[in-house]
Amino acid sequence: MNDVSKKKVVLLLAVGVLAAALFGYFLSVYVFRTRAVTEQINVTFSPASLSSGLNVEKQIDIVLAAPQAKGISGVDLTLNAQNAKIFDLSNVSPLGSDNKSVFTEVKKTTTTDGSSSTKASVTISGDTDLPQIVRMKVSFKCLTAGTAKLSIDKSKLEVVGNITNNTYDVGSVEEATITCTTDVSVTPGIQPTAYTGILPTSSNFAPGVKAPYYMFFAIDKSTTTSSSAISAVDVNLTFDPKIVEISEIGDLKDFGTLMPNLPASLLPLENIVATATPDISTLPALPCTKIDRAWDNSTGQIHISYVCVMSADKLPQYPVISLTLLGKAQGQGELAYQNAKITGNIPQDAYVVKTSNAKYYVGDQTQGNVKLNLKLKFQGIENKQPAENLRSMVVKCSLSDGGLSSIQSQSATFTSDANGIWSGSLSYGVPAGSGYKVLCKGPKHLQKKICDAKPIETYPGTYSCDHGQITLKSGENNFDFSGIYMLVGDLPPQNGLVNAYDLSLIINLLDRSDAESVRVADLNLDNNVGAMDQSLVISALSHKLDEQ
Repeated sequence: MNDVSKKKVVLLLAVGVLAAALFGYFLSVYVFRTRAVTEQINVTFSPASLSSGLNVEKQIDIVLAAPQAKGISGVDLTLNAQNAKIFDLSNVSPLGSDNKSVFTEVKKTTTTDGSSSTKASVTISGDTDLPQIVRMKVSFKCLTAGTAKLSIDKSKLEVVGNITNNTYDVGSVEEATITCTTDVSVTPGIQPTAYTGILPTSSNFAPGVKAPYYMFFAIDKSTTTSSSAISAVDVNLTFDPKIVEISEIGDLKDFGTLMPNLPASLLPLENIVATATPDISTLPALPCTKIDRAWDNSTGQIHISYVCVMSADKLPQYPVISLTLLGKAQGQGELAYQNAKITGNIPQDAYVVKTSNAKYYVGDQTQGNVKLNLKLKFQGIENKQPAENLRSMVVKCSLSDGGLSSIQSQSATFTSDANGIWSGSLSYGVPAGSGYKVLCKGPKHLQKKICDAKPIETYPGTYSCDHGQITLKSGENNFDFSGIYMLVGDLPPQNGLVNAYDLSLIINLLDRSDAESVRVADLNLDNNVGAMDQSLVISALSHKLDEQ
């Protein structure tokens, strides 16, 4: 080979190497990087804008969302404040009750003047258990009148998860704007109030037939400013799964676009629909993030949670969501709120919430007209009145024997007196007669079988019976069952027995006093999950099962 040929070969090789390098470069930049762009984390504030008085401590959520079907296992975030002082940046927690991942704090620093705060948290949950959306709560105060801002330092933000490269790219990162004022235009002593209720307030339908209901969220404008709106809702409800089941729960929609002339006073809640129950099927869904919209037809539990991340002027004032019930068996009961939280663009962040339940009547309710007025006593809360916000609960009571071909079940709200005796009324479409027994079950309790009109026992759990001896007449029937205890232990979601699950749930929630922990595991109703609650479950292990 001559020198000219050798030079040509060398040149061709050089060109080939260069072409391969350029191809690799373009592949990396335009192919692999394009794929990585889809694995971005987006960060928003909820609400994104709000008003606050000076020296009023407020809370706002930072919401971090991974792509669909991806999860978050760690967050390292630095928050900066302008014209505001940061007091606390909370640990990371999953947004939505269906994810139980626990994050551990590994780093936390806040500057002396509160202008910046850094928090890092991680979880050891498996890849398939990681939450897609997490949040961190920020506590802060305005410093002077004017505009304050909360912003995230994108250059320091690091979020890891179950993706190819472990670390997410940073997508959109919003900031929060706070209007700081010396006048928040709220009458002193009046707390901003919101309502959530279900319409119609009652409905009659046959087994196998569907019945539409509507859940409303509304602001009482007489307690706050006309611009106050809703940024997030979170509610838990119960129903009797033996009588009805949930057929469908729709999207969150803006009722305000359908009924623009809503009354200023929303008491009673039915004033929202003064003329007729509205048809909301034509309304577009609100651009809010669905955190959870789940129901369990075996346990009778509903959880609905939405967060609306948008500017204050776009937030809804009257969100609405449809629920469809399907009748299963003759009986009646309530779609009953267990707890409800509504937040918005107000200085207090969370509204005082008032709720309104709805009744359902399935099948013919005219066969006989038997009403039971009952007094019950529940283990752990006897001889005292519960905490103020825990003085009512939904109890299911069933009638059996007495010649009935099937058990007739109803649910009703029972309320406590100063001595811890709970009273409630239930109506049944059954014939008057003798030989009945009553079975009652509370929301955290084992079912108790009662065969006598005035049962008594000397020690909790010692009363027992077999065949019904209770006589019912048409009309009012008053029975005092407070001589025996309704035993605790079967915690939500109830499965008819007390076992290691219930005990471990109590242990995991010890010393907590948040609303969800109290709803699930506060057995003596003192607004705290404590040693007494644990002791009650341990004692209930000796009884174990619902009585039939």
